[in-house]
Amino acid sequence: MAMPEEWGVDPAALGELLRAGADVADGGSGAEFARAVAALTAAPLFESEIEPEFAESFQLEALNGWLMLADALGEMSEADTERIIDVARATAVYLDDYMAGSLTEVAGQETRERWLADVDESLRVYGLGYFGTRNLAVEAECHDAVLAAPAGADLLTSAVRERLEASCDAYSEQLAAVLRGFAAQLTRGVVTVETWDPSYRNSKVPLSDLATVVGAVPPGTSMGLTLDDGEDDCVIVTVEPEFSTVTLFRDRTFYNLQTSDDSADTVITVAGEEITWPKGCLLPPATGPEVLLEASDRQTVWERYTWVEQG
Repeated sequence: MAMPEEWGVDPAALGELLRAGADVADGGSGAEFARAVAALTAAPLFESEIEPEFAESFQLEALNGWLMLADALGEMSEADTERIIDVARATAVYLDDYMAGSLTEVAGQETRERWLADVDESLRVYGLGYFGTRNLAVEAECHDAVLAAPAGADLLTSAVRERLEASCDAYSEQLAAVLRGFAAQLTRGVVTVETWDPSYRNSKVPLSDLATVVGAVPPGTSMGLTLDDGEDDCVIVTVEPEFSTVTLFRDRTFYNLQTSDDSADTVITVAGEEITWPKGCLLPPATGPEVLLEASDRQTVWERYTWVEQG
């Protein structure tokens, strides 16, 4: 799952961290791993304050876990091991608790419930949710493999390693699938509200709350409204005291809502910046938010109004 662009985390740097970490675990030199850690932690993310969405907070915990592991690799003590195990357990329980308190429906719930109902009593006795229990199952499988290994055996070069990695990968993919589901559903139907009055503010609200939010904005405020920001069918509205505009992204093309055939450009001021805009695409101030309230059904909006390709 991609990280937010503003974090500045290079996927290649993260991939190198994982590769170099695995190399250290196999007995390789820590020099490349140290360079990989330095490259990753140079990202803007590590020098800024952020307010992450749920899925993003999970990504931050995963990054923190990898950096914690980075500190411990090579001379991992018993305390280090316990600390890393605790992070994995707490993260799984965090996901279960969030899912239990969320109205968002994530695919695969019936399958997870069946697995939990059939799991061994030794794991079910803890009373945890699916991911908390599944994490304990993977943890127990790894622990049993270590105890069963012959003296002097190197698990990292054996077929047992491949089996354990497969179990861990399957668990990780389930985690990622649920997080992708949350990320996709939490961004749909959400309006990013930006205001300049004169200082800049931004927030995210459900489309259903838009009328209340817009009604509370002081008259004369410059406002930007983006429904499903970053999606390939986003709708962008600007509202100024004298006019509003509506732009729809469809089939990788931007279209402006048009109410007259006047295609001549005129200079307008949006959020303090001068831009040119077709006169026929300047709407009454109230029209932009009204159209956005209808835009949960993109096809209906597309058919109801006249749209012209943005020049």
